[in-house]
Amino acid sequence: MTRLGFTRPTRPRSTDTSVRFVPTAGFTELPDIAAPLGSIVSGQNVWVRTGTLEPRWRLSIAADNLLNDVPTGAFLYDDVDGSVFPVVASQGTIAFLNNDSYTSLRYVSGTSNLPPTGGEDDTFFGTSVYLPRRDLNIAIFTNGQEPLFSWGGPSDSTGFSTLTQGPICRDVALFNNRPIAWNIRELSSTSRIVNRVQWPIAGDPEDWLGIGSGFEDLVDMGGEGTRVIATEQEIILFSTREVWRGRRIGGEFIFQYSPLTRELGAPFARAVLNTTQGIFWLGSDFNIWRYIGGQISPIGNDIQRTLRDTAQNLDTAFFSYNEELQQLTLFYGATPTDNP
Repeated sequence: MTRLGFTRPTRPRSTDTSVRFVPTAGFTELPDIAAPLGSIVSGQNVWVRTGTLEPRWRLSIAADNLLNDVPTGAFLYDDVDGSVFPVVASQGTIAFLNNDSYTSLRYVSGTSNLPPTGGEDDTFFGTSVYLPRRDLNIAIFTNGQEPLFSWGGPSDSTGFSTLTQGPICRDVALFNNRPIAWNIRELSSTSRIVNRVQWPIAGDPEDWLGIGSGFEDLVDMGGEGTRVIATEQEIILFSTREVWRGRRIGGEFIFQYSPLTRELGAPFARAVLNTTQGIFWLGSDFNIWRYIGGQISPIGNDIQRTLRDTAQNLDTAFFSYNEELQQLTLFYGATPTDNP
């Protein structure tokens, strides 16, 4: 006997259909309805790697006595015995990390009495350089408001003072056995020479007037100097609008400076980082740029629009770099008053 019939329609169990794909396509800024299969349009606390997602490594608290005010900068101090100590600054405190605890440093006046102003907007940068007369490395650092400061390291004392003959500058880096100061203001003047680079004699960071010391005004450079970064072969000078480099040529002029690019700069001083994979910085176009091997290239095309739409208060943005994973991370605030 032949039977005829019809399949009874069933009610859908959900108005949504979920299809899972292996995340092999990486991050995309396309809308979710247009994103290719296997891509990710948003994520939180994950690394997007080839064929997989991994939990993001988290930052850990390094000490049990945290500073309780606004952070303003940090750098590494290299001792002569090979030890490395992080030095951190906040609105009212400068301290170094010793084991699991911060030890505060205090300003000691000598021939000059010019302690840090303690401003919330002061930005600290620093480096280490050998001081022959004391046979130790000193930390040289700046807050952009007072003449350079110096500290002899944990083996010396917990006091820091004004560096002898040191200028007021926005940033300082070690190159050619001498500190290089960038964006200068004379102590006797309220005006700033925003594209002046200045240096002491080689081998003596306390002699900024002797033979071999000097300065040069990069009058053809647009913008205002923000950072100076040293590599093995050259120094890279950033302004808000351009990037230049300086190379040692010897003789009377010591260094020679020339533009790398006039098309972009590094307007956000804290969002500049030197790593083993090049120098990275955040541009005014909301892209992330890298300088390595004499070439500048963008690396943040995939997230440029996301940064433009979400990033606020970029003066507080900063990078971190995981050398083991070769992973660069940008931290930024999402509201005008937010810190990263």
